[in-house]
Amino acid sequence: MNLEKYLEGSLSWEQYLAHIKDVIENGDKEKDTYQYYPLNLTRIERLLKKIELSDAQKEKLAKLDREIILVEITEGWCGDASQILPVVENMVSESDKLTSRIVLRDSNDLIENYLTNGGKSIPIIVGVDKETKEELFKWGPRPEWAADILKDYKSNKIDHDEFVVALQKEYNKDKGNAIIEELLNLLIN
Repeated sequence: MNLEKYLEGSLSWEQYLAHIKDVIENGDKEKDTYQYYPLNLTRIERLLKKIELSDAQKEKLAKLDREIILVEITEGWCGDASQILPVVENMVSESDKLTSRIVLRDSNDLIENYLTNGGKSIPIIVGVDKETKEELFKWGPRPEWAADILKDYKSNKIDHDEFVVALQKEYNKDKGNAIIEELLNLLIN
């Protein structure tokens, strides 16, 4: 799939953060998703300071032999995105072969090409060849370790609040390593 048309209307990381701040300041406070923006911005800012690639991860990333755009399909209200995108952005800052672009899920139809079990789960990271604008890979919406937690939730073994807490604990424990390793395996193939 060629993603050129979606790249044209995409946001930089800085524009995405400005978008979140604008929603916090000027958004519809009655909207169900509004309440998640301030919390997620706090998470993003904290993780941007904490997440760091190991030397081995940096070495592996240095082996990237072509320029890739990481298209991040997301929304500022998404809790998983607030945990994942700072990790992705840290990887981007470590490599001159990577750039990122943000596509807001609810502003276009791109997500229709990346449904997860029929749902519009986010974030989705799409690796795109910078030269051809062709898709190389898709990752998301969560690291592999989250599958068991999601399975427990979907089978009603845990309720929504327990699901959210379990995810948060695992994100904190993992410190972005699973996300980094999974993306490295897709980037360096």
